[in-house]
Amino acid sequence: MSDSFKITDYEYKSNGNILQSHLILQESFKSKFIERPIKKITLEKTKLEVNYNKKNNNLLILDGLYSTDNKNYKKFKFKNNLNKKELNYFIDLDLSENIFLNIKNFKTN
Repeated sequence: MSDSFKITDYEYKSNGNILQSHLILQESFKSKFIERPIKKITLEKTKLEVNYNKKNNNLLILDGLYSTDNKNYKKFKFKNNLNKKELNYFIDLDLSENIFLNIKNFKTN
């Protein structure tokens, strides 16, 4: 028998709103698919939801508006299961940048 207390079950839920937040990247994100490198991402009017529990049904959800130029805001939704064994991301967003796809041997009528 132990004299210490043990937590046998837990669940933490939190939600809130992000009025405005700036994510400044240490290094610009560059890709051959986008026109300009991304240095800063601004979130606005974004709902935040976190669920963390012992059953490992952990979840992080962000749903709101984002901008890479601080002017043109687009909708986005981000979900992550916060499971260290399997990382699953769901990202649904309206694009604010042009995307370039260089498809070889592709021809349309």
